[in-house]
Amino acid sequence: MFAAQLSLEVTEVIGHPNQVLFTFRNNLGLFTVGALSEVYFADGTLLGIASILNDPGNVVFEEGSQPKDLPGGENLEPPFTGENTTALFSAQESEGGNWAAVDPGESLGILFDLVEGADFADVIAAIGLGFTDPLAAGSLRIGIHVQEIGGANSDSFILTPVPGAAILGLLGLGIAGWKLRRFA
Repeated sequence: MFAAQLSLEVTEVIGHPNQVLFTFRNNLGLFTVGALSEVYFADGTLLGIASILNDPGNVVFEEGSQPKDLPGGENLEPPFTGENTTALFSAQESEGGNWAAVDPGESLGILFDLVEGADFADVIAAIGLGFTDPLAAGSLRIGIHVQEIGGANSDSFILTPVPGAAILGLLGLGIAGWKLRRFA
């Protein structure tokens, strides 16, 4: 199952309490083909993308995505679309084909500025709220779109907690990890 090789690490930015780094990894696994091509963030404590940190290999992402909504997100309950969020932040591989996507063994970092008064602990709490009450004010949901799975298929995934990972973030260790899972 391709989802097992996807992960997300949320990191506190030392010296910048109003920023958080999201690092998406397409880890080496059973699948040697499959490229993360779009990333979607819905609401939470995020103010805006401060910068995109492309893996020094072939990863080249830019702000904004086409389509603007997570592919298949309308099939979730509640839907993961712009109509159910007050802000939707996204990034996608640069135009020109999947050569710029996050292939197995590569990663992508997206550095976010946070809303005034929010910090790392607030982001972790917003992600937790996104699991239990996705439409609640301040909840944060994260989804990705992956193409060329096994060479031909595409699918969308949403953030799912790994047991104990959220606890690490809440204990102030400055890092939390989650797995992305297929929802369709």
